[in-house]
Amino acid sequence: MDQLESILERFLALQGVALASVTGTDGLVIESAGRQEFHAEAVAAVAASALSAAQALVEEVTRGRLLQTMIEFECGVVILEPIDELAVLLVLTEDVSSMGRVRLVARRERHALGQALQQLYPPTKPGVDQFRRCSEVLDCHSPSHIGRVAEMLADGEVVIFPVCGVVGFVCDGTNPEAIERVFRLKGRERTQALITVGSAATRERLVDLSRLSPTWTLDAIATIYDVPVFIIFPAANVPSDLIRPDPDQPEVPTVAIWWANFYPPMANLEHALQTLRPNAFLAGTSCNISGKPSIISSQDAFEAFGRDRLVPVIVNDADFDEGRGLLRDSHTMVRIVGDCVVPYRAGSVHTDSLKALLNGQLSVPQGFTNLTSAAIVDVSAIRRNQHYLK
Repeated sequence: MDQLESILERFLALQGVALASVTGTDGLVIESAGRQEFHAEAVAAVAASALSAAQALVEEVTRGRLLQTMIEFECGVVILEPIDELAVLLVLTEDVSSMGRVRLVARRERHALGQALQQLYPPTKPGVDQFRRCSEVLDCHSPSHIGRVAEMLADGEVVIFPVCGVVGFVCDGTNPEAIERVFRLKGRERTQALITVGSAATRERLVDLSRLSPTWTLDAIATIYDVPVFIIFPAANVPSDLIRPDPDQPEVPTVAIWWANFYPPMANLEHALQTLRPNAFLAGTSCNISGKPSIISSQDAFEAFGRDRLVPVIVNDADFDEGRGLLRDSHTMVRIVGDCVVPYRAGSVHTDSLKALLNGQLSVPQGFTNLTSAAIVDVSAIRRNQHYLK
């Protein structure tokens, strides 16, 4: 990356330039340089959409190929300069007066950037660049990107999506072919069910509330999800691929449902999918090979599954990728037994975190051990800040 970095540093030497990056047209950052306050991954993901829109406009007005896109703001300018079919130079300057100089240098360095990319990613066969086989990278905070992901899920695709500290395979839980694809990607036996992802409305459809103590109304259950955990419920109207037997009563079907009250991207994705398919809901599992460590960043997910395009899309959350999330491991799983919540599988949330939520309704089994990496999270701070970030 030294040659690319050296070229990008030349842009930073220009007056007012705050960020310079080379990005794949799929939104994946290849190399960047600039101030820390700008999240290059998030900017690149949105810039890829802007470039795509500009290209569509060019095709509509039929005025030749796109040479450069410039977006002017009240306090700056973003310039997008296509390097080739699969990569683009992005420069953000906060000084409008330097715009002409930036555009000139962008044109001048275009060839050098192309050569540097060819050295990094030589063609795998004549005329076919390695980028072409990669998964597209989208931004979980972009409404248009969420809409595109929902369309893919509705069409039966599997995507990789951030789930509050780790990243996971996500599909439409009502689509058997998509569920089968998740099992193949994961390398997991079908005897181990996937996790369902569901808001209160989805839980009301999938949970057999008649088997729960009257203590556990939907509102009471929702409170537990102030800390993101998996909860095992008695199941109702749940596809067989998502069913797991109750540990104490094997004849009782159960379903594990994950939710995060303060993680809007997941709620937005569920809403977008249900707009297309009203009875659909999300299902998935961590996006690692079964038995291997959890993957906790979209960049690691790209290395594992994106370079050979094993999934069409990897959705990025820069906050969690940069280590600002409270949770950095597989999620803790609990069961509702009578009037109590009982930890079932150790994970990223320490059971002490649940004490503040449950007011004496937490029952930790003898011999249960938390992971050494488990976080004791401050529930009051989570509620106050409305997010799971440090």
